[in-house]
Amino acid sequence: MISAVSCPVFGAFGEGDHIISLDDVLRFRNCLEANKKSYDIHTYRGAPHGW
Repeated sequence: MISAVSCPVFGAFGEGDHIISLDDVLRFRNCLEANKKSYDIHTYRGAPHGW
């Protein structure tokens, strides 16, 4: 699926998210890297899901 992405990806994730873990965010970033996609990912300390 990521191989089909044709635009830059922006991600904003809360470190306190109970649905998307930091491990999930790292796996997502690693997939973007492996597929040579342009991305900008930020994590926010203590922020919950949907902050």
